[in-house]
Formats: sequence, C-alpha cells, structure tokens
Amino acid sequence: MSQVDQKPILLYVDDEPHNLVVFEAALPDDWQVHTFTSAAQALEKIDQLQPQVIVSDQRMPGMSGVQFLEIAKKIVPHAVRIIVTGYSDEDLIVESVRKAQIFDYIRKPWDVDDLLASLQRALELQRAEAQARNLINELQKREQSLRESHQQLEATLKDLQLAKHREAEIRRELECWVPPAILQRIHEQKLDGLERRDLVLLAFDLIGSSKLHGVDFQGLPVRLQVIQLFTECVLRHGGWRESHSGDSAYAHFGLSDELLPAASAALAAANEFRVGLRSLASRSGVTLECGISLHVALACPIHIHETQLRTPRGPVTQKSFDTSSRDVDLVHRIEKLMHKLPGTNIVATQAYVDLLRTKAHADQPTATVPILAEKFLPIGAHHLAGQPEAVSLAVIASDRVKSEDLQSLQEAALAPALKVA
Repeated sequence: MSQVDQKPILLYVDDEPHNLVVFEAALPDDWQVHTFTSAAQALEKIDQLQPQVIVSDQRMPGMSGVQFLEIAKKIVPHAVRIIVTGYSDEDLIVESVRKAQIFDYIRKPWDVDDLLASLQRALELQRAEAQARNLINELQKREQSLRESHQQLEATLKDLQLAKHREAEIRRELECWVPPAILQRIHEQKLDGLERRDLVLLAFDLIGSSKLHGVDFQGLPVRLQVIQLFTECVLRHGGWRESHSGDSAYAHFGLSDELLPAASAALAAANEFRVGLRSLASRSGVTLECGISLHVALACPIHIHETQLRTPRGPVTQKSFDTSSRDVDLVHRIEKLMHKLPGTNIVATQAYVDLLRTKAHADQPTATVPILAEKFLPIGAHHLAGQPEAVSLAVIASDRVKSEDLQSLQEAALAPALKVA
C-alpha cells in the first residue's frame, strides 16, 4: 500500500504528558498517532514510523521544537512539520520557517476544530506532494525509458544508414560485374522474365592478331587496350560486353528497357570503336584492323546458369547468364568475312539494316533515313556455316576498300558452296 492510500500517520512530541493525551483524544480513531515526551525518543523512532505529519511543542527541555523539526526534516524530508507554542512570537515563526520549513503553527491552548483543520490541511498537502512525487518519478522513469529508446533508435538508424551505404557500395561494385538490367530484375524479383529478349548484337575480331602477341604500348598489351576501347564504346552507348578473348569481343544492346534505341546505339558504338581503333593504331605505330559485325536477334534466348556445390567451407552457389543462339553465332561468323577486306569494316545483316531504317522512320516519321543507314552497301546473300539459309549482308566499308573488293565479295555470295567457318 502506498503512503498516499494508507491511514494517516502522525507523530507528536511534547514534554507535558497531559498535552499528549488531549492531542491524541482529539484526533479521529482511524488516524495512527504516535506520541513522545522527549525529542530524543522521537528521533529514535521517526525513521521507522515514517510519519506524514510531525507536530512538536516549541518549549521542551534539552531541545527546542525548531531544533527537533530541523533534524526531523533531514530524516523524513517529505513529512509536513507543524510547531506548537503557547506564545505569540513572530521571531519564532520566522526561525521555524527558515530552519525547519514548517507548514503551520498551533497556539496552546488549541481549539479542537482549528487543530483538526490544520492537521487535515497538512495531510492533504502531504498527500498532494506524495502524488506529485510519484508522478514525477513515473515521468522520470518514462523519460529515461524514452531516452533509452531514442538512443536505441539512433543506434538502429546509424546501423541502417551504414547498411544502406554498404548496400549502395556493393551494388555499385556489382554493377561493374553484372548488367544493371539483371540487378534491377533481381530487385524486382522478376529474373525469370529475362528468358528471351530482342537484342542488337555487336562483335569484332582483330585481323592478324597473332602478330600482336607480346606487343605493348605505354606499358600495356595492345590487344588488352583494344578490348578496353571496345568495352568503353559499348558501355558509353548503353550496351553490355558479355564476353571477350585476346582478339575478339561480343556485346549486345537492348537488355534494359531504359537504354537508347538499340539499333542506333549499337551502330554509334561500332563507329566510335572504329575511329578509336584508328587513333590507337596511329599513336602506337601498330597496324590494327578488324571486322565489326552487327545483327538483330529477335527473342534471343538468355540462359541463366546456376551451379550449387557443397564444400568443406559450406554450400557455394554461382550464377551466370549468356546469350547463345544461331543469331549469336551468326554475328561472330559475318565479321570474319571482313578479314577479306583491307582496313576496318562494319558488316551488318539486312535484318539489322531494316531495323535501323524502321527505327529512324519511327523516331522521325517525316524525315529522310539517316545518312549512316544509307552508307550500308549490299554485298549479297552469303551461305555461312551453321545457318540454315543464305544471309543478306551490307557493309560500311573503310576508305581502303576498292570497288573490286566489294565486287569480289558479291561474287563470292553467288557461290552456294561458300562456308565461313
């Protein structure tokens, strides 16, 4: 039971036993009253009793009421203190307030009603202060709990911010290894939707690459710089280089829904690569020529591979993807035709050229077909290994190609037995 709810506990000290009897008799029966004839006896019991109201006569042998109440305040600081005096002494009242912080004073002989009223007010004050203290304690506990919760939330927020920062760093690193389209579909949990995509394919192969083995420029192998140049051109125009070797590489456009129009982007990358290759050859003094090929693959299969293996260190899972079809094989085969031509030449299937022109008309319905599309010169339908029928091709020829070189390719197209391995 809290002090607010229990029966009132009062303590009264007076060296005259008659006053104690009268005092006790005047109070209600349900009040707990403890009386003492000396201040010393009261001080021995006061901590044990924990009274709510302490009443003391002022004039007592050995210790005055103010002195007693001043000591009692230190032992039971929340008790309400009242001084009893038979004299009208303003200095006493001032001293009592200053030293013992008394609530009230009672003059003897007292009037019972006045006495009870004073004690009742003292109890009400004590109870109100007790309730206030309980409320303050509860508020302090809640404040402490809120403070701890706030600290936990701040720590959690810092952890989340750190985790978000790390996730962003990991994602940026992953984007260096995995196409953004794959990461986006993993995030959207739509990875299965990549089974087939319409892609524009781009490939190149160095001519006479065996002569470039061991050839360096500015401390790096020339073949590596060619691969890097190709990769930069592809990425700059929104494509993805899927694979490469020392003398060739393969890329595609259209894997992401947010890329530039795939047909024109791939052609822009091819032209930029051809110009960059000529610049690299001029700076390094090394002959660099290659065949560059373009093709469009409708509904190109995208194979997602998953290998799971249990090892002594735990389960290991590796995932990868690649595009493999006759269309992918075709883009590699047609660029090898360009090995028959001098310089660096861009060859494309008629399907790609038609797509490029269709795209140009769709973007600019009233405009003429862009000059780049018209630069493709037809070189006939060629029979290529692994392809069920002849493939119509067109080329953007280098300035080293002569008309008889193109005528030779066109004549080769007329020979059904020609197979490009």
